[in-house]
Amino acid sequence: MYAMVGLELFANKLRFDRDNKPVEYYDPLGPNTSKHFSRPDSNFDTFLNALLSVFIVIANDGWTVVYFDHYRTVGPVTSTIFFISLVILG
Repeated sequence: MYAMVGLELFANKLRFDRDNKPVEYYDPLGPNTSKHFSRPDSNFDTFLNALLSVFIVIANDGWTVVYFDHYRTVGPVTSTIFFISLVILG
């Protein structure tokens, strides 16, 4: 359930430039996007990555890195409610 909610909230929003600053707008069909942007391994872009990210958070194995990446890109309210409820209910 949380993997599908994470797909809706965070899909294709976790992008960082070369200076590790969040990218405001990301065009997946734009030219040379892979050369200018990077994304962390734990993201919610695909269902498999979402399941893996939810498992990392539930297992308490480095979930703070996943949380802070989403906190920086999406914002404090959405990411905090999602991840804290996942830790408590998971």
